[in-house]
Order: sequence, then structure tokens, then C-alpha cells
Amino acid sequence: MSWCHNPSRPEKWQAGLASFLDAFGPFEIWALTVVIIGASTLAGAPRKPVAWVIIGLFLALRILLAITGALFSPGVEAATRARAEA
Repeated sequence: MSWCHNPSRPEKWQAGLASFLDAFGPFEIWALTVVIIGASTLAGAPRKPVAWVIIGLFLALRILLAITGALFSPGVEAATRARAEA
């Protein structure tokens, strides 16, 4: 792998990390808070255990989506291979 690659095309791990970090915007945190309060109210359960479960599910889903995004992004390797074949 060359260190002088096109900076506009991220590597696979950078695409996955960016996808994961994009999950922590103000709207997502607000929506997560509303879901926690709503779920604990509807279930009649204390908020702390409900929060742990919902945050755990949220993080697991975001990690899964970030890994999937990193696996299927073209990355630098594909661009280097295409240039070498041309």
C-alpha cells in the first residue's frame, strides 16, 4: 500500500469509523433519549435498566452497520488495483 494515495477516497477502516462516529449527532442522542423515556414509561420499568438495554442495542447495531459499510466500501485497495491493471 502506498502512503501517497488519494485523500478524497478513504480507506476501508476510515469509512467504517466515520460511519460509526456519525451515529452520535445531536438528533440521534435526542431520539435515543425519547425512546428510553417512552419505553420505560410504557413498560413501567425503571429508566436505568431500560437505558442500558436500548443503548446496548443501539451500539451493537451501529457497530454492525459500520463493519458492513467498511466491508463494502471500495477503499484505496480497489483504486490502486484498478490503476495497476490499466
